[in-house]
Amino acid sequence: MKLESMKGRWHRLFDEPLSLHIYPMHLENGELVINVDSPGWLQQVQFYKQAIQDKLSDYAIRDIRFKYGKVYRRSVQVADSAVTRRQVPRTSNSRVLSDSETLWIDEVICPVVDHDLKETIRTAIQKSLSQSRRK
Repeated sequence: MKLESMKGRWHRLFDEPLSLHIYPMHLENGELVINVDSPGWLQQVQFYKQAIQDKLSDYAIRDIRFKYGKVYRRSVQVADSAVTRRQVPRTSNSRVLSDSETLWIDEVICPVVDHDLKETIRTAIQKSLSQSRRK
């Protein structure tokens, strides 16, 4: 539960660009494994290890280990300095997407360069996932 809570707050705990290049992946016995998206950033974050650990003090992290790996990016909109999740239009038979679904959508559309196309794809995937499953 601590890891999921941390993932949900990750982009509020750390500012850009750091939050775009690191992401928590595994927590066990007080050791947090954080994926880093490039060798350059992997080297850089070593210098900030203590500062990162200090920011995560609410989660009782005793040690942090960085490794090269996939980093999930959550789409955010900034409104009045508050970070909010993109809202999916809801209908009477739709459901709220989970954090992992939202992160997966962001990963899928990340390579798309055209902004309008990216938003069209995002909306289509969100609508498909949010529809209630029929039995």
